[in-house]
Amino acid sequence: MKKFINLLTSLCIVTSLCVPVAGAVSPVEEPVGNIEVINYSRYISDTDVEELKNGINATYTTSTGKVMPLDCVVTVEDVVINPTGTRSADGRTYAVTVAAEKKDESNSGSINDEKVAAKAYITMMWTDVEGIKNTIDRLYGGINVSRGTLRDGVVRYGNSHNRPMNRPSFSLGTSASFDKGVSYTSSSLTGSVHACYQSWFEEYSLSVLTVCVEPSIFD
Repeated sequence: MKKFINLLTSLCIVTSLCVPVAGAVSPVEEPVGNIEVINYSRYISDTDVEELKNGINATYTTSTGKVMPLDCVVTVEDVVINPTGTRSADGRTYAVTVAAEKKDESNSGSINDEKVAAKAYITMMWTDVEGIKNTIDRLYGGINVSRGTLRDGVVRYGNSHNRPMNRPSFSLGTSASFDKGVSYTSSSLTGSVHACYQSWFEEYSLSVLTVCVEPSIFD
């Protein structure tokens, strides 16, 4: 059976990511910045990887609610676990990295920009199995804040169908990096897996930078 891959990777900055909105009937479409996809995989076609641009979003939301689109880079790599390179009974493992940068444009004359400059990324190592029981095996990433002060961070993971607050999570505090082995099996009917890395800043308590990665496989 021919495999189709749609790595739906999204970066979003939302002040209400963890709070359900009463009366909402449809998701709000966020502005999209420039997206660069770098595909190092031997098994995922460039055509398939290009499709994930349709679902990628990178933004920074200020404390006043201004949504600013950000540019981002997505990298797809094979993780060699089986030395023969063939697909084993346990599936094939990939690493998908999403990175975005919020630049300091406080001198640009915009009244909406804030004095925060940071580069953040998250990498998900995950295994694509036959069927829908795809797994998250490892999550790592970090943030480099060149202007502003990191106040807090958290990573949440699960699948795209469970609410953010219902997902497993681990807190980072003011740590600027993380690397955690996880053992999560998707409960989604599509086999999707999802992880978000959120960062807050001392200077603007309501501003949050969120980097999300969501690969989805369909057999």
